[in-house]
Amino acid sequence: KTGCMFQVPWNKKNSSQFEDGREMTLRIYFTESSYIPAVVTVRHGHEFVDSRGDIYMRYGCEFDTEVPSYKAIESFVGFIYSFAEHSCLDKGDSKVYFL
Repeated sequence: KTGCMFQVPWNKKNSSQFEDGREMTLRIYFTESSYIPAVVTVRHGHEFVDSRGDIYMRYGCEFDTEVPSYKAIESFVGFIYSFAEHSCLDKGDSKVYFL
């Protein structure tokens, strides 16, 4: 609830890494043009190779909980946790005869 992970395409020949402890502002987009800024501190990074062989750098970050935009992020993360706890899979077994 206090952090996030993001990944970026990576090539050992021409990409630099974000160092642990680096503070940066991420944009968490909810539409094509609207986002919530999230100030984070990089806590760790490692190389990741997906099933197709594409290489990424994955970074674990900690949110700055003191910035005003964190309140929206905290609410969104709470929604995701609640959704995971209470959501159901639609297996096509529900029939509605009258609305």
